[in-house]
Amino acid sequence: MIAPAGTSQIKKNFDSLLIDPNGGTIGEVFRGPQDAPGTNEAVVSGSAAPAQGTSVCVSGAATGEHCANVEIGNTGVEFDCGAIADTRRCTGFVVKNTNGGVASGTGDSGAPIYIVKADNSLGARGIVTEGNSNFIVTCNANVWGNPVCTSRFWAVSTETLKNQWGVVMDVE
Repeated sequence: MIAPAGTSQIKKNFDSLLIDPNGGTIGEVFRGPQDAPGTNEAVVSGSAAPAQGTSVCVSGAATGEHCANVEIGNTGVEFDCGAIADTRRCTGFVVKNTNGGVASGTGDSGAPIYIVKADNSLGARGIVTEGNSNFIVTCNANVWGNPVCTSRFWAVSTETLKNQWGVVMDVE
């Protein structure tokens, strides 16, 4: 998403930052493990509101891509957003690994949440906001850094962000 008038902006109650990258963007998401060569991109072809029970993928910088057993849980939930507990509240949805495996980890904030369509293009559903410390799990051996991994996390929907920022998604 591109910031209006070419500026970077932040909205704390949506735990998001809108960046105007000089030179533009491409509507693609990296797919695969976090340590794979950057040759496995997929085209984003649209977005929709998250729906409970939808199978999704998450592609985090620290933990890589997770698709197996990952789905959208409750929608319309409120949670603390931001690095410190304060009065900021976000409204979003829960993403969970139904088998209790890794869904995200420290360093995955801002990662895309998406569905894989029949034509292998992606449909955006939201971004990773914050892991749920009540669901800490062991990280995979090949993760970047030393993240804390969780089987559940909170997210903000792409549709909410688009509406809040008054922008359109850059898709191919």
